[in-house]
Amino acid sequence: MLNKFLTILAVLVMNVSVGLVAEANAVTISNEPTMSVGTRAGTNSDVTVIKTATNTNKTATILFVNDANTTYDKAIEKKITEDITKTLKLRGYTCVDGKTFIKKFNQLGIGDLTTAEREDYATVFKGSNLGYSIYVEVMPITVREKSTMLSKGRIVSATVVFRIMDLKTNKYIYTDRFAERVSDSSMVGSVGNRSVTMSAINRINKQIRAILNERM
Repeated sequence: MLNKFLTILAVLVMNVSVGLVAEANAVTISNEPTMSVGTRAGTNSDVTVIKTATNTNKTATILFVNDANTTYDKAIEKKITEDITKTLKLRGYTCVDGKTFIKKFNQLGIGDLTTAEREDYATVFKGSNLGYSIYVEVMPITVREKSTMLSKGRIVSATVVFRIMDLKTNKYIYTDRFAERVSDSSMVGSVGNRSVTMSAINRINKQIRAILNERM
């Protein structure tokens, strides 16, 4: 009888020990930060990307660089920046013009912001009390003509570098580039470069909106 009691007691102690170990492991896993490593667009160095934002400071600035090299660059800039601003305002953010901060990067000798390091961001935004910086760079737009016996048209390729930096932690929460290729044609007259380009920009804006809603 005593042996049977001791056997049951040993089994109970073992089960409790296993349960405590499993619980401790679960707590350890849940406390690990969720991170992934991405490649900085335009460079060969790696950056750490935090998948979810933890900064509650709902202020952001847009660092916009336009290398589209078109006759309607201002229209492209307006289309993208207004869309980002509208999306952020709907999420309760206040947006600040980024031109002053771009000048500060330039004063540090950084003309190409894709080469800016996290330390450079810390220097430029020191004392700004901003929560996030959103970097947008429109790469050169390429246009090719296409034609058949019955129609003429355009094929436009657009690429936009997009990054979100959490200025509280001085870490990226997103970095990528979006590329869209859009074609259009007409049987009467010709299709303008601008209309096809704007179609590509609209597609990119849709992707940017999705990231802003997901990450911020």
